[in-house]
Amino acid sequence: MQLRVTPNTMKMESLYRINRQLEEIRDLTNQISSGKALMAPSDGPVDLAMAMRYRTRLDEYSAFEENIQKSREFLEEVDGQMAKANDLVHRARDLAVQAANGTYEEHSREAIAQEVIQIYEELIRTANASVDGRYIFAGNKTSTVPFVTGYDGSDEVIVYKGDNGIRNLEIGENATIEENIPGSELFYNRLTRETLLTDLRNGQGIQDGTMRLTDMNGTTVDIDIMTSNPLDPAYVETVGDVLDLINNNGTADIFAEINDKQTGIIVSDMSGGTASPLRIEDMAGSSSEQLGILRETMSGRIEGKTVDNGDSIFVVVRRLKDALLDDNQVEIYDSLIGDLTNVQKKLLLGRAKAGTRNRTLETINSSNQSIQLHLEEQLYNREDLDVSEAIIELQQHETVYQMALSSAARSIQTTLLNYL
Repeated sequence: MQLRVTPNTMKMESLYRINRQLEEIRDLTNQISSGKALMAPSDGPVDLAMAMRYRTRLDEYSAFEENIQKSREFLEEVDGQMAKANDLVHRARDLAVQAANGTYEEHSREAIAQEVIQIYEELIRTANASVDGRYIFAGNKTSTVPFVTGYDGSDEVIVYKGDNGIRNLEIGENATIEENIPGSELFYNRLTRETLLTDLRNGQGIQDGTMRLTDMNGTTVDIDIMTSNPLDPAYVETVGDVLDLINNNGTADIFAEINDKQTGIIVSDMSGGTASPLRIEDMAGSSSEQLGILRETMSGRIEGKTVDNGDSIFVVVRRLKDALLDDNQVEIYDSLIGDLTNVQKKLLLGRAKAGTRNRTLETINSSNQSIQLHLEEQLYNREDLDVSEAIIELQQHETVYQMALSSAARSIQTTLLNYL
């Protein structure tokens, strides 16, 4: 049995074919005008999903690129300020060598001392340098002036108001970099177990006293700190001796150590208690305050303040100024020239660290650019249009459309035979 083909059926089929070609012509025209192969999810769901994935990854790499640029600018400023500080210390050392010459008269050394004072003041300004309103040597406390002048009794000291924080920026997949170098690491000597207590506090040392330790279970113990009498059983000479006294106190469950940056002491509660705060206080004298650990906290961890070792950059230059004014050639020759050389080495190590990080940035950035280029090529293959091929396809559809119009015009002509 054959199905009857009516004029209406032929008309509907012809119109369907014509509309289909018009849709193809419309889609191709839109694609050619936009240059994009994907105009709607129906154009290619898989290709569209992959294109979105490539765009997301390209956005991530744009963020990496921005972080790299920010880090590069910041590290260049760090390197520039350290270079300036190194030049200042180098000049101070040259002046020390001149002043150690026995042929110099006292008034000549006084003139040199005035230049050293200017160097000292410029070193403080350099250490307080900022970029875009951020103090570059303040650790994470970038809105705080890191180095301020204070007084310990009648003695001038440079107090570090920043912290030891490190800012890690993501610069690639599974790749981060430390953007900053805290001033406590650059301008102060590292604290070790062997550091003499007499070298702390700008060479004034730690005073005798008694500190009280209270762990978070509420257990309390008093520890005597004796630095003045070597014959006293409680005598301590180094930072390591103090740490051992705290760690081996026999009562309170507290552990003390030097922090990772070697700038101060960390005290941790090991008792597991929560009944009271971890507390360190001075019962006599000011030992715990001078060691930077005078504090109480419920976190179970006391981050000690930066301890000013006697050979910090500021202290060494100030000692040179004092030796010049006192006409003390012996100290200049015997210790200060060597101390200034050590300070220069420390600054050079800091510059080397900044330089290494900049080279790392360049390497990662080069790798990122290669990955970005590959992602852009993949995105182009998925999303962008081959215009020449699309034009040929458009011409083909236009030809088919014209043929469909012609065929429809002939096939849907109605005569009386259609009704027999």
